[in-house]
Amino acid sequence: MNERRSQQGGPRLPKRGLTAAAVLVATLAAVVALAGVALAAGQSAPAAGAATASAPVPSPAFTHPVPMVTTSIGTTVDVTQCYTCHSGKYDQWLESSPYTGGPYGELKGHNVTLAEAYTNVDHNTEEPLVNDCQHCMSPFSTRTFGGELNPSPWTSPVDISSYVQPTDQTGPWNLVAPYAAAESGGPHPGYFLPADHVAYKPAASDPLGGAFEAIGCRSCHDVSSQVQVGTKLVPRLAWFNGDTFAYEPVDPADPNELCTKCHATDDSRSAPAGSVHDGLQCVDCHMNDYNGQNADGHDHSFSAGLPADAFAQTSCAQKGCHANGAHPRVTGLKTSFHDPGSYMANQATDDAGVLLPGLDGLLYDSTARHNIHAVTCDTCHHPEEVKASYTVVYSSKPNLVVGGKRIEESSIPKTATTGEVSLWARPRGGDPQEYALLTKAGGASAAAGSAFALKSADPFTVNSHIFVTQGYLGVAGDEFPGLGRGVEATVWVKAAVRLSSSAARVRHDSKVTLITTVAPNKKGKAVKLYAALNGGAWKLVKSLTLGASSSVKYTWKTPSATGSYRLQARWAGDGANKANTSAARTIKVY
Repeated sequence: MNERRSQQGGPRLPKRGLTAAAVLVATLAAVVALAGVALAAGQSAPAAGAATASAPVPSPAFTHPVPMVTTSIGTTVDVTQCYTCHSGKYDQWLESSPYTGGPYGELKGHNVTLAEAYTNVDHNTEEPLVNDCQHCMSPFSTRTFGGELNPSPWTSPVDISSYVQPTDQTGPWNLVAPYAAAESGGPHPGYFLPADHVAYKPAASDPLGGAFEAIGCRSCHDVSSQVQVGTKLVPRLAWFNGDTFAYEPVDPADPNELCTKCHATDDSRSAPAGSVHDGLQCVDCHMNDYNGQNADGHDHSFSAGLPADAFAQTSCAQKGCHANGAHPRVTGLKTSFHDPGSYMANQATDDAGVLLPGLDGLLYDSTARHNIHAVTCDTCHHPEEVKASYTVVYSSKPNLVVGGKRIEESSIPKTATTGEVSLWARPRGGDPQEYALLTKAGGASAAAGSAFALKSADPFTVNSHIFVTQGYLGVAGDEFPGLGRGVEATVWVKAAVRLSSSAARVRHDSKVTLITTVAPNKKGKAVKLYAALNGGAWKLVKSLTLGASSSVKYTWKTPSATGSYRLQARWAGDGANKANTSAARTIKVY
């Protein structure tokens, strides 16, 4: 469950991707749907269509009820009562985010049942079940222990073994009583909501008996606190914090704040600067009324559509985005919309749960750059005619020129790129943070489709990865824009191998001094001498070991057979440099 809450000091949550995770926008409905500025209850606001700006707004006559249920041992809020008035939203919630290609196969989105949350084989074999799961999966259950409410002050985590056993990674996993009955029984099959177990006899300290509510209405709406939006009072948008067992109000103008409580940036659901979706709220796509079923606002299925849907049935078709379908096959592009399991970042965290350095977890993962939240024009549109690899010989002088053609303006908006092309590099196998800008070419005046040549002022001394980018919106010109936003190539650096001889013409059965040098320094490595007579086959003369100066001297006794001998020194290569052979030296033996 790679969802980490962006909350200082909170306990660390499990670390994996789309697990049906969390509160994303769990029911942002009324507050965001009505938009505008949320005013404190009872405060006046301009009425739509009012004749003058000073026209008073009548005080709302409706006060949202606090849904209650009376059990045999007490009265408490009953989330199931929400569905009595909001049956349409409940039906949408039942269909929420029906993605089946995510990291954990058949896991869905916000409507995960108790069994789906805790008995999923794919998830449980990859990551252990931990107590913190419920902070997002069912925040109102974080204080319950087998049906008994942990008394205040609350300091211990929920015991997840009171819901599912075993808690190892081998299974098989099964719900335990009384939750096992939720798989098929009750008015809401699959869920263990308050109304499903009124007859259950829990401890007197917990009239709800430790219900597993999942990600329900009151996970994101505080029904006991209303705000006035326009002429209506609506439940306050808020996140229920299982640590403090209290609501944290959320500004309706920034619903992303609610989403990121569980969908933290370690899964890269925030659109970084320069991405084509920069500036959008989560609700713009995931609660968009893309299928026309909501007369009063947002769609609580939390879906942006599915790859198999007609274009008009996806959020991409909304006005201001791809309404006219001008971009070819926008819903078929290789993004996380098409294949969430392959293109979500799942950026690694360290042992403390801190995101490793990188731009929203995307800088050093070219596949994750196709995450639909972060995709940029230059994710797909790259400079052309850049080779897949370049081979140079070790030198102390510049030894690489990378040529190609700029992106054609017809394939990418002018506003999405510039004519400036950049060359970046790092040593092959080196620290991923070592990407460095080597050189630039061109600028805004450079014509689309025109040729460029990037000449590195510094020589390449070891095998390296290079990247050629054009545009990289959203980052400074000297800031690495991230893998996937350019063309990747490999620079193979051959060692420089030289062979010299003390003479070019000698008598047979005499001696010649041969000196072999390899650069860069390969002290202690082997180098081999070969000879071929009169154009014949090469034969090994001697295997030698390079000295401290990466050179070795050898005295060659010339054979008795006379003729023209060609000699070469060969170095076999290593992880830093490719193998190379010296130029042949010809020695006439008479």
